[in-house]
Amino acid sequence: MDLQKMQNEVAINKLLSNSHDGIFVVDLNATILEWNPVLENITRIPKNEAINASLFNLIPDFKVLWEYYDLPNNIANEDLNIYNQSLALDHETPSALFDLTFTFFDTHKTKIICFLNEKQLRKFFELSNEGIGIVENYMLVDFNQKLADLFGYEPEELYGTKVTDLTEKDTKAKVEASIDQDYPEFYYGTGIRKDGTQFYVKIHGKVQTINGKKQRIAFISDISDQQKVEQELKDSEHKFRILSEKSHVGVYLFQDNEFKYVNPELARILSYQPEEIIQNFNTLDFVHPDDQEKFKTEVQKRIDGEKETSEYELRIIDRFGNIRYVEARGSVIEFEGKKSIMGTLLDITERKKREETLKINENLFRQLFQNAPIGIVMLDTNNKVLEVNQSFEQYFGFTETELLDKNIDEVIIPDELHKEATNITQKIHKGEFHVTETIRERKDGTQINVLIYGVPVVVEGNQTNIYGIYVDITDQKKTKQALIESEETFSKVFHAAPNSIAIARIKDGVLLDVNESFCKLSGFSRDEVIGASASEFDFWVNSDQSKDLIQKMQTSYQVRSHEAQVYTNQGTIRDIYLSVEKITIGGEACFVTISNDITEQKKAQRQLIREKEFTDQLVNSLPGVFYLLDKNHNLVQWNSRLQEVSGFSDQELNGVNPTDFFAENEKSHILKNIEMVFEAGYSVTEAHLLTKQGNKIPFLLTGYLFKSDGREYLLGMGIDITSQKETQRELHKNEILFRQLFQNAPVGIVMLDEEKNIYHANHGFEKLFQYEEQEIKGSNIDNLIVPENLKAEAVSLSSQTYTGKPLIQETNRQRKDGSLVPVLIYGVPVHLEGKTISIYGIYVDISERKQIEEDLKKRTEQLLRTNAELEQFAYVTSHNLRAPVVNLKSLLDLYHNDQISEEEKGDVFQKIDTSVNQLNATLNDIIHILALKDEVSNPKASVEFKEMLDKVKGQLGTKIEESGAQIHADFAKAPSVTYIRSYLESIFQNLISNAIKFKATDRPPKIFIQTSHEDGYILLKIQENGMGMDLTKHKDKLFDMYKRFHTNIEGKGLGMYIVKTQVDALGGWIDVESEIDQGTTFYIYLKDFSK
Repeated sequence: MDLQKMQNEVAINKLLSNSHDGIFVVDLNATILEWNPVLENITRIPKNEAINASLFNLIPDFKVLWEYYDLPNNIANEDLNIYNQSLALDHETPSALFDLTFTFFDTHKTKIICFLNEKQLRKFFELSNEGIGIVENYMLVDFNQKLADLFGYEPEELYGTKVTDLTEKDTKAKVEASIDQDYPEFYYGTGIRKDGTQFYVKIHGKVQTINGKKQRIAFISDISDQQKVEQELKDSEHKFRILSEKSHVGVYLFQDNEFKYVNPELARILSYQPEEIIQNFNTLDFVHPDDQEKFKTEVQKRIDGEKETSEYELRIIDRFGNIRYVEARGSVIEFEGKKSIMGTLLDITERKKREETLKINENLFRQLFQNAPIGIVMLDTNNKVLEVNQSFEQYFGFTETELLDKNIDEVIIPDELHKEATNITQKIHKGEFHVTETIRERKDGTQINVLIYGVPVVVEGNQTNIYGIYVDITDQKKTKQALIESEETFSKVFHAAPNSIAIARIKDGVLLDVNESFCKLSGFSRDEVIGASASEFDFWVNSDQSKDLIQKMQTSYQVRSHEAQVYTNQGTIRDIYLSVEKITIGGEACFVTISNDITEQKKAQRQLIREKEFTDQLVNSLPGVFYLLDKNHNLVQWNSRLQEVSGFSDQELNGVNPTDFFAENEKSHILKNIEMVFEAGYSVTEAHLLTKQGNKIPFLLTGYLFKSDGREYLLGMGIDITSQKETQRELHKNEILFRQLFQNAPVGIVMLDEEKNIYHANHGFEKLFQYEEQEIKGSNIDNLIVPENLKAEAVSLSSQTYTGKPLIQETNRQRKDGSLVPVLIYGVPVHLEGKTISIYGIYVDISERKQIEEDLKKRTEQLLRTNAELEQFAYVTSHNLRAPVVNLKSLLDLYHNDQISEEEKGDVFQKIDTSVNQLNATLNDIIHILALKDEVSNPKASVEFKEMLDKVKGQLGTKIEESGAQIHADFAKAPSVTYIRSYLESIFQNLISNAIKFKATDRPPKIFIQTSHEDGYILLKIQENGMGMDLTKHKDKLFDMYKRFHTNIEGKGLGMYIVKTQVDALGGWIDVESEIDQGTTFYIYLKDFSK
C-alpha cells in the first residue's frame, strides 16, 4: 500500500469514528461496507449486523430514494444533496427529518458514501453567527461553515486540524489551558488564517458528552473591527485630553447642579478626587452658605440667557472645611441635549502660614504615630523597617533597634504565608491601598491574628515609603465566629437585605443559598441556581474581571467593592459593586457575595471616570518646574519642583525676582523674554538656572501670557535639559568620528533605508563601483550593482538582514562600466526600538585575493597533473626499457654459451643488434619527451596560424598528396597567438599527420581547422573524417604514452601524449569528440601569453 493510500485510509477512519453525522458506505448493489457509531445510535443496528447486509432490507425507505433519484447515475458528475427528507431508520422510532448527501467514495466510482445529518443540530451550526467547532483530543472533529470561512479554509482542509495550529503562540497556551481545565469563561486571543494573516478572536467553550465521548464545543468570534473602533476611540479621547487638561485653573461642567466633569486642578482645590466629587456631591455642597444665593442667581441668569458669561468671586469650602476664595467664570453650553454650565475656578487664596502649619501637622503626626493604640511600621521601598511605634513593639515583642533595616517579611511572616505576603507587597508597590486579615508571628514564635492596612506613600507621583498598620483582632475573630454561627439572625437579615447576596461553597463553587435580591438582579429563580455550580452560569461579561476577583479571593479570601459587569438570564448587562467574604457554615469554608446594582449610576459616570483616569495619568507625568510671575516680575506661585531644583525654600522664593535665578550675563536675555510674553503672548528660550549652591543647570523655558481678574501674569514652565545637552555634545562628537570613519574607510560602505534605497555612500564605495554619491542617492542598491543572474541571491540576503540578522557573503557585483568585481559583503542591520530602520552594506574588494586563489588552484592542478605524468612516465619508461634490456641479457648469455655453433651465434648476434636498436629508439623517445618539457621556459612569440599551417603542410607534403587529403582553415576570428613556436608546430604536425595516418578506408581525409576566442583562451579546433574511435573505451587512456588503438597501422603511440604535454605545460587543456567511422574533433584551448 502506497503512502497516499495509507493517509487516505487514516483520514476515512477518523471521519467514520469522529463525525457527528451518520455515515455509511455501500457498493453499487447497495451492500453495506461501512457503518459508523452515530448510525448505530440512530438506527439501533450494530455495525456487525449491518456490514455486508442489504441497505434496502435494513432501511426500506432508502430503496425508494435510490430508485427515485436514480442512484448511482445521478451522482456521476456531482454530489446529490437532499434536504428535509423524512426517514424511518428503525422499526420502533417514528420518521425524522434529515439532510442527506450522496457522493462517490472512490475514484473508480464503485462505492457510494452517504452522510445523514439531523436537522436541528446542523441548522444551529450553520445559522450561528459564530464559528462553532467540536474538539476532541485537541482535534476538530466537526464544525460549521462559519468556522471554515473565519480561518480561510475549505471544510475538507480543516477536518482533523489541531485547534492550537489555528492560533499564534501566546493564544495556544490559553487554548490548551481552557481545554485541559474545562474553562467555561470567555477569553481573547489571536487567530491565524490559512494565508498567514492574524486577527483578534473571542473564544469560549463548554464540555459536553456526545455519543459517549467527552468533547468540547468551542464558539469563536472575530472581534478585529471592535478592536479597531476601541483604538480609534482611545486616540480621539487622547487628543481631547491633551487639549482640555492643559489648563492651570479648575475646570467644571455641571447640569442641574450635578457635576458631570471636574478636572484635576479643581479636585485639588477642593481636596477630593474628581470621581468623588462627581459621584457624591452637587455644586451647592461646596459653596459657602453666605454665597449660595449669589451663586444660584448667577447660574440662573446664564441659564435664562440674561448673561452669556459671568465672572465673579465666590467663597467655597473644601473637604476639610477650609474657606477658599475663588474667581468663578462660566458659560452656558449644550450637553447631552440639556443646558449646562461649563466654567473655571481660579484659586486666589493667599498662601499663609504654610511652614507653621507644616510644623504643627508634623508634631501631630509624631504624637499620633507613637501613641496610636495599633501597631504601625514605616518601610522603605525595599520593605526594610525605618521606624515602628510602641504598639508595634508590644504586639510583636521586638524593640525598634532590633527591627531597623531588616526586611519585615523575614521577621514576622510565618513560613506558610510568605507567598501571601509577597502578593500583598507587590500590590502595595503598585500604589494600591490594601487591607487584609491574616496571621503574623511574634518574636517568641506565637502567632497573632491581625488586620493589616498596607498604605503606599506617594510623593510627587513616586512611591517613597509604605505604612503597615497592624490591628490585633484576636478578640474580634472570636466575636465574629459567634455571630456567624447565629444562623437564625443571619437568615432574617439575609433574605430581607436589599442587596443581592449569594453563598457558595469554596471547594466546588456550589451555590448554597441566594436571596430575593439576587434573583431579581440575575433573572434566575432560587430553584434554578441552588445546588448548581456558579461556573455553570455565564455571568461575567469580562473574563479578566472574573480572573481578578478569583485572584483576590485566593490571596486574601475577601474582596471589597469590586466593580464588574454581569449578564442576566435575559442576556442584558448590569454593572455591579460586589464584596466577597470568606465565612464558615456547618464547618465548611464558603464565600458570601454581596452585590449592589449600579447600572444607572455607571451609565452616567463611566465616561467621566475614563476621562479622569486619563487626565490623572497626563498631569502626573508632566516634567519640569512651573511658576507664575506678575507684571512686576515678582514670583507669586510655583511648584515644588522649583524648590528642589533651585535649593530655595518656599519662604526664600516668596516675592523673589526671576532674574535672581540667572547669572549676570544672562539676566538681560531673561528680561527680554519676559517682556516678550507680556507683549506677544508667548516666548521660549534656553538659559542656565543658578541654584542656591551656585550650580548652573541648563533649562528650556517656556512662557505664556495668562490673564486673571484684569491682571496679566506670565505662566511659565522650565525643563531641565542637562542630559539633552550632554547627549547633543556626545552625538556631535560621535557624528564627527562616524563621518571620518565612514568616509575614510578603505572599503566600500553604503547606508540603505527600509526600501533598500541608498542615502549615503563613502569614497570607498564610489571608487569600487565607479559612481559619485550624488548620482546614486535614492537608487535601489539591487538595481544598481547586482547582476541579473544574482537578483534572487540579493533578495534572499536582504530578507535575512532586514529581519535583524547580520550576514557575511562572498559574491560578485557589477560596476558602472558593466564589469564584475568579486566582493565580500557584510550586511549590518541598524536597530531602533526593536525595529530594523537601516542597513549598512560593507563591500570589500577581493579581486586580488580571488586571483591569488585562482592562480594557486591552477598551480595545484598543474602540479597534480605533472606528478601523475611523472608517475606514468616512470612506469612506461621503466617498462619499455626493461623488455629490451632483459632480452639483450638473455641473448648475450646465449651467445657466450659454448654449446652453440658459430652459425647459431651469428643468428643470436643479429637479434642482439635488433634489441640494441629497439633500446636506442626507446631512449631517443625519452630524450625527446624530456627535451619537450625543458622547452616550457622557452620564449613566447606571436605566431600566425596560417604561417604555421603552411609550414607543416610543406613538411607533410608527400603524405598529403599520397592520401588525397583536403585541408581547409578559417583563422579570421583569431589569426595569431603568442606561444612557443616549436610547441605549436608540434601540435599541428602530430594532429594533421594522425588525421592522414588514421584515415577512413573508403574516403580521402578532410581536415577543417578553425580558431576563435573562448573565455580568455584561443580555441584551436581540428576536425577530420577519419576512422574515429570508441571514446567510451579509450578516452581515459587516449593521451597516455605508447597507447595505440589501431594496431594494424604503424606508430609508437607518442603523438597524442606529446600534444597534451605541450598544451598542459602552458596552462591550456584539450578535449576530444569522436565516433567510429565518422571522424574525430579535437578542441585545443591555448593560453594566449600576449595578455
